[in-house]
Amino acid sequence: MKFLNPKILIIDDDPVYLAVIEKQFMNEGFHNVAIYESAIEGLKSDFGKPDVVFVDFHMNDINGARASKMFSKKWKNTRIVLISNSDSIKKKVRKSRYGIDDTVLKEADFAEFLNQVKVAIRRIIFRRIFRVSALVLCSVALYFLFIY
Repeated sequence: MKFLNPKILIIDDDPVYLAVIEKQFMNEGFHNVAIYESAIEGLKSDFGKPDVVFVDFHMNDINGARASKMFSKKWKNTRIVLISNSDSIKKKVRKSRYGIDDTVLKEADFAEFLNQVKVAIRRIIFRRIFRVSALVLCSVALYFLFIY
């Protein structure tokens, strides 16, 4: 699934944590990764529309929930995953209105991050299949309408 080369945006105010996560993604073959220490920097970046955004809940400039709301408005259909130190935040996010799709604990195994990227890749594949199916259906309909 790495052949799709999804865009991954990671935002956390801890530069050491960012470097570790970025390195792990690179080791797994994901090279389209951007990291930022601020949600505002991430929003203003020229990275383009990411497929998945990992954003820390506790940051210096703006909290992750508010940042997620801005991300979900700017980038529709982008998977937004909140990174948190606390399991209690995970329960609150389930009822959130901030556009957050899921949460990952900071001390979680990297497989949790990979799982979130795989969900985003499945979304990409589904959208592509849907577009191709719609195009084929329209082509068949036009064929029968005008030629047959």
